[in-house]
Amino acid sequence: MGDDYVAVNRMPWMHRENPVAPCRPTEPWRAPTFMQGPTHRAGQTAEPRLQQTSFRAARIAAAMDSLNNVALRPWPEPRKEELTQEDLLFKIEQLASERGHLRNVTEQSLQEDIDAGKDVPDKDNGAKKEQNEKDAPSRQEQMEKVFKAGQEMYSHLEWAKFAATNALDLVSLVLSQGPNKRSLNFFSPTFREQGLDQGIPLGSFGMSREKHEHRIRKPEEQQRLQDVEARQEVVAQGARMGALDSSVDDILKAAKHLEKEIRRETKYWHEIVSVSDKGWPIQRLRQNVRHAPFAVRYGLPEASDHFKARGLAPLRMDKDGSIILDPALALKPKTLRVRLSVDGEITGTSQIPVDGHLASQSLEKSIQTARDSLLEEELYYEMSLETRQLLAYGVEFRDSVIYVDAPQMGNTSQKRKLLIDCVPRDDPIASSQSREHDWLARNIAEGLRLLLAHEHSMRLYRRSQLPPPLTGKKQEKLPPPLLRTLLAIIHHIEGVDSLYAYLASIAQTLHSAGLHVALDTTRETSWAKFVESLGASSKTGLSATDQLFEIFMKPFDGKATLTLPTSTATQPETLSIVTRTIIGQPTFGTEHRLTLPSTLSSDLGLFHQQKFTTVEELKSYLDWILSLHVAHRLLKNDYLSYAQVRSQEARLSIRSKDSKKGTSLSKDIRIDFNDGELKVSCLAVDAPQECEDAEHSHSWSGKDDDNSLREVVKNWPQIQQQIVPSSCLSWYLTCITVSKSGRKFSNYPSGLDPNNTNTGTNNKHAVAELLPNGTEIPYPSFAINNPPNGAINYTVTPPVGANYADYLLGVQSVVLDAADRLWILDTGRSLTPEGVLVPAVTGGPKLIGVDIETDTVIQTITFPDTVAYPTSYLNDVRFDMRASLTESGKGVAYITDSSSAGRNGIVIVDLGTGESWRHLDGVAEVGAERGFVPYVWGQPLYYIPGPGEPLVTVPLGSDGIALSADGADLYFGSVGGRMLYSVPTALLRERDMSSELRAQAGVVRRGDRGLSDGFETDSNGFVYAGNMEQNQIGFYNPANASMEGWVRDPRISWVDTMSVGSDGYLYFTDNQLAFSSSFYPGVDRRERPFVLFRAALPNNGSRVFLQ
Repeated sequence: MGDDYVAVNRMPWMHRENPVAPCRPTEPWRAPTFMQGPTHRAGQTAEPRLQQTSFRAARIAAAMDSLNNVALRPWPEPRKEELTQEDLLFKIEQLASERGHLRNVTEQSLQEDIDAGKDVPDKDNGAKKEQNEKDAPSRQEQMEKVFKAGQEMYSHLEWAKFAATNALDLVSLVLSQGPNKRSLNFFSPTFREQGLDQGIPLGSFGMSREKHEHRIRKPEEQQRLQDVEARQEVVAQGARMGALDSSVDDILKAAKHLEKEIRRETKYWHEIVSVSDKGWPIQRLRQNVRHAPFAVRYGLPEASDHFKARGLAPLRMDKDGSIILDPALALKPKTLRVRLSVDGEITGTSQIPVDGHLASQSLEKSIQTARDSLLEEELYYEMSLETRQLLAYGVEFRDSVIYVDAPQMGNTSQKRKLLIDCVPRDDPIASSQSREHDWLARNIAEGLRLLLAHEHSMRLYRRSQLPPPLTGKKQEKLPPPLLRTLLAIIHHIEGVDSLYAYLASIAQTLHSAGLHVALDTTRETSWAKFVESLGASSKTGLSATDQLFEIFMKPFDGKATLTLPTSTATQPETLSIVTRTIIGQPTFGTEHRLTLPSTLSSDLGLFHQQKFTTVEELKSYLDWILSLHVAHRLLKNDYLSYAQVRSQEARLSIRSKDSKKGTSLSKDIRIDFNDGELKVSCLAVDAPQECEDAEHSHSWSGKDDDNSLREVVKNWPQIQQQIVPSSCLSWYLTCITVSKSGRKFSNYPSGLDPNNTNTGTNNKHAVAELLPNGTEIPYPSFAINNPPNGAINYTVTPPVGANYADYLLGVQSVVLDAADRLWILDTGRSLTPEGVLVPAVTGGPKLIGVDIETDTVIQTITFPDTVAYPTSYLNDVRFDMRASLTESGKGVAYITDSSSAGRNGIVIVDLGTGESWRHLDGVAEVGAERGFVPYVWGQPLYYIPGPGEPLVTVPLGSDGIALSADGADLYFGSVGGRMLYSVPTALLRERDMSSELRAQAGVVRRGDRGLSDGFETDSNGFVYAGNMEQNQIGFYNPANASMEGWVRDPRISWVDTMSVGSDGYLYFTDNQLAFSSSFYPGVDRRERPFVLFRAALPNNGSRVFLQ
């Protein structure tokens, strides 16, 4: 510390006693207390004990010295005198180590050693040893010596511990002057017990630093020190000057190096910025930071793992600061090559000649080339993996080349293949090969690159979405559909183009034959609706380009519709073909689904849909179908009863009269459609189908022809066309019901015709009885048909229906029940002279029962506004009078609500209690089909909701209604649709909380019935329904779940409520509603008087009585 030292202020309580020797081991020993050395027992001295201890220690030491030369060897036992082989080998090894090689150990050498006295025990040494053994101390002396040494060592340890604890307590007491350094753990336990616990305060020990001059140096010594300091100053100055010179040299050298590094760094950063400005991502490197601090990521971020790792290249710094190309960038770039082979000869390639040498490219161009090469390699790699799953589609992978079959439309003589491989970019192109299909090869290559780029985008999109739920099943990661999409496009285009070319030739041929057809084809429906699909896409965050490519990942659907020629001006019949291509489940290729018109399949007894795997099969089937259609339908309808068809043959026999002999003659007409050519032949009756000896024939192949098919057949001398019109009775009526005795009742709905609306003064009747003489009278009385002030209440604005419960306002249906009581269904709504249908009010919608024996009202049931809404239109009603259905035992009524406002449903009425409720309220089955447009006499039918309102599709809901023969099911259907439905009546009669759900679940779709209004049932179980588009009435047969045509006549248009009479006839009316002012063009075109028809029921059918 030099001249400085620490002065310690010793307290009065600090002292020290002279330590004494420790006590004997047999006596108890006590540790010294604080600031006190080791002690001994009072009244004893240590000198005798020290002498005794030293004597014992000497004896022990002497004994230990006598053991220094002791060699411990085992005394051989008699049984071991003969050495074993292992012991002998050990002895030989020991002998070799002591005396060298065995050949040097001879009898002579051993004798010489004995003569020289070598290894012989020395007598003097033995005597000395015996003397030492005599002078060796005894065991007791050695033990005392050891104990004394232990006591001395313990005494030194105690003094060391004493000094250490005193130093600890001293330092801790000095530090305790600071408030933050006062802790009892800093002190020894002895000081805490005997010091702090006895009252010594913390911080009571002080310490200060002082400086004192110990002595005064002599003058000569001071002079010597000054000389030394002067010499040291001169030496230091010289050293500083040398250091400054060296520093200046180092600074200049560093400046030159810094300038060089700045230029180097500046150039390097300039090129880094240039690369970054071009859009390439730059990132820092953790390894080799000095020479390559940055790297460029030129690989695509969504590439597969193997190629993503290869997409990073360090930007190394050259000596002059320029960037050295990494080996990853300097590799020979590759490109995907697509070649087109026709019959083994290359006719096109996607490879483009390279301009300039690749080594002379700029840095940015080299990075781009490396990126393109990596993309091409990944594309080829993914497609090579995909070939394993496409072997069944003509895809092969041989000699690093992918072979893909590429069939050409309708050309089976040439074999076209695509050859796909990955080659160096600067590979030479054979100059001798044809360049005819270069454009196709390049388009395919670009398409494959775009598909891979789209796959990258979709990977990013899928990662940004919510992950699927975790499952124990590991999801299989399939390669992207590159080749699969290419195959789907090739096969789909080949299939649809071949098919559409054939359909175009068919249409042209039929046109030349005077049969008007319309052909509409779409290669792929999603392509045609791409713009609309963009707006309706549910995938947010997906670009329009990716949405476009997503279309290519889905099955391809091409659609062709061929409007068939008809013999009447009814709704055109359309034949549709949907071509679906998917390289995977469930079709594994191209499938053609043919859908025939329901009327055509019903007339010809064919399946509604057929599936074909090849175009040739479909063409053959279409030839047969068109031949059947022309023969069995067109010509059959032209000649009616004079023509007889042959089943499953495109042939019919036409009967005519011989003008000279007056006899009946028959000739067979055969229709042949083959590969777009139509041929009609006149043959002898029952001539073989393959007979070629035709009396007359004519062909059409699509070229202009002045002769139509009908004219050619008609002008043949053997055939004379004769058509006999039918006739029926006529009355002024709309709906009809016939009693057991033959009385007929009808109604005139004011909700459909404003001319039927009662004004209170015009004496219009809503219900009438048709008398046998052709006249009609109001029923059941004149008074009930004439409400006071009319059927409309004009005292409110806007006007509403009257609330008369005792008068008839807007009757829509009249039906007789099993007890022959007449029930009148009143909607409570009527049309104003302007054509506005007013809403109903409570009291207007009702069901009135009339006893036809007394012609009096026996019951009136009104509907609350929760059952019959103001916009409801109660349309038709059927009755089940079985007593077991309700507690009252009076039966149940089922009513349809066909409102154009959309609140459609089924109303159920308990005839005993008068209660009513709704089911199937607002479900799709009871409503009009969206966008439904019927065709009447070949013209589309549009509805006019009201004056000045735009046209809409037919909005009328559930209208026709019929009970099954056993009353178990209720059949219904909407006017705004062609589908027939049924629902169990037991579900409709339920009224608990969940009954509506059960009723909806019980609805069954029965099939296409055509556009109809009224339904009826007979004892055969047939459900009859009109079909205004086909001018016919058909019936649904529950036994085989089919809809069959029954009666057809051009005068049959809008068939309303029908009735089965006890005489075995079906009575029905034609109210010509489609030609009223409620439909476009808004002009009443109906021809009066209206007509009542009847037709004999098949199989002796009769009326059904449910009671």
